Amino acid sequence: MDTLMRITDHLTTSPGIQLKIDKRWCASVTFVTRSIAHVRIFDAAGPQLDRTWSISLGSDVTPRTGLGPRNLLDHSPAPAWAGNSRDVAPVEDMEVTTTVTASAEDTASHPEFSGVYADEPVDSPDPDEKSFIVGTDSLRVIIRDCPLRMTWQRRADDWVTVSEDRPTGAYEIGTHTGRVAHHRVRNIDDRYYGLGEKSGDLERTGRIFDMRCLDALGYDAGSTDPLYKHVPFLMTRTANGAFGIFYDNLSASRFNLGAEVDNYHRPFTSWQADHGDIDYWVMTADHLCDLTPQILRLTGDPAFLPRWALGYSGSTMHYTDAPDASHQLLKFIDLLREHAIPCDSFQLSSGYTTIGSRRYVFTWDRDKFPQPTDTTRHFRDAGLHLAANIKPALTNDAPLLPRCGRGGDFCHQLPYWGTGDVDVLGRSRQQRRLHQPARSAVVERQRPPPAHRHGHRIHLERQQRVRIVVRGRHL
Repeated sequence: MDTLMRITDHLTTSPGIQLKIDKRWCASVTFVTRSIAHVRIFDAAGPQLDRTWSISLGSDVTPRTGLGPRNLLDHSPAPAWAGNSRDVAPVEDMEVTTTVTASAEDTASHPEFSGVYADEPVDSPDPDEKSFIVGTDSLRVIIRDCPLRMTWQRRADDWVTVSEDRPTGAYEIGTHTGRVAHHRVRNIDDRYYGLGEKSGDLERTGRIFDMRCLDALGYDAGSTDPLYKHVPFLMTRTANGAFGIFYDNLSASRFNLGAEVDNYHRPFTSWQADHGDIDYWVMTADHLCDLTPQILRLTGDPAFLPRWALGYSGSTMHYTDAPDASHQLLKFIDLLREHAIPCDSFQLSSGYTTIGSRRYVFTWDRDKFPQPTDTTRHFRDAGLHLAANIKPALTNDAPLLPRCGRGGDFCHQLPYWGTGDVDVLGRSRQQRRLHQPARSAVVERQRPPPAHRHGHRIHLERQQRVRIVVRGRHL
């Protein structure tokens, strides 16, 4: 992969700065609040994907917000089906200032740059190195080139560093592979948290995590990775406060939080993604818990759970896979009564959809469930809510397939969600041709090739032949 090196041009804007890197790449830093900033790096021809389904910036969350549904659900609007623009405007009135230096001599005249990198002198050996300080009264970034790198500082009694890009190469882009990477310095006292559903301790330091969604049945709670769900939001507890970074990239990615050692670099952490652009958000606070309101403000509030969802929920594949599944489920209700076990819900595994050895969504196995309505009524009468396992994909031999085809239930063309010749998954026309030519509007495949699997917002039924149509091309 190529390391991004020299800033060849720049333009200051009211909310931040725009940069040209190596005469090929565009970079921007935009402050949307006094303590939240957005960094984007993409090809000068345009981003691979100009829409986001992760960011829905809303009002501030305060201690008086409360926990009721009326409070939580109104902070930020849900992203549109077609996504939101990645160009997010500031939502607070604030002043963003910029200091520019055009040479090593000019840089040395600014005390703000002194001591940013402990292992290199302030006066760079490159006389044409450029430096910038951009920020608000609470958060600022120091940008330098050769190679391109950023240092984030927050205002305490004075400006203190909470995140530092690796000075020996921070941003990498594979022009042939499409892979991207971001490397940051790892200090000995830094501790890492977050990333969503992960095994092991809540403190993630020293491990590597894959950010992919797998059906990890029977996983080891201490070591298995990846698991079912992930959130690419990493929180760092530093000696100078808390720092949060959220990567807005839909492709499969990996976090190295200190497991990798390279003699040519200082200790570092890294984020790597298979495809897409480098697009991330940063935020700072006094403590880790203070980052929670900021990520809520950035991505929107979670749906407020019904009270019954917080109670004990029964779940096992054994019941619905059994030949007498309906009887097994009703026996579960009897066992709850016998042992006086309070229970609010039951997760109905996909065994209720089997016909022979296959599973067909939206279909009841009438051998196991002769009267599905009677089964569900017993659960309702016992005060239990049923949560059915549903996989939104139809196999080619699914019983409902002909009826859905006649009824016009398939989506034959989605709205245009890209820029130029980029599709909804962030693939250019060249990338689509490289992996698979477009043969027809409806194409059946066993599994999409790796370059196509990164759009995890569109779920493909794994290990089964599926029928998916997007913009007249198959996935």
